[in-house]
Amino acid sequence: MDASPPPKSDLLIETKRLSRSFAGRVVLDQVDLRVRAGEIYGLIGPNGAGKSTLIKMLTMLLPPTSGDAFITALAVRIHPCCSLPPPL
Repeated sequence: MDASPPPKSDLLIETKRLSRSFAGRVVLDQVDLRVRAGEIYGLIGPNGAGKSTLIKMLTMLLPPTSGDAFITALAVRIHPCCSLPPPL
């Protein structure tokens, strides 16, 4: 019987089927992403591709329409009282 703790994951950021829609327009469609310790990623794409939306969801400024996001294995969730009001 091995009593040693399980190995730590080097996974820092993970998204599973992360999606976001605005007024029926899909901006991110089931994004799966894994960023491990020591890796460097860049987000590139045309205007409206969802780069800022992805970052806002990872920093809890915007809730996803569906899917999950994790940072160091902790689920990224927005409490309803803390979400941003809809744009005017």
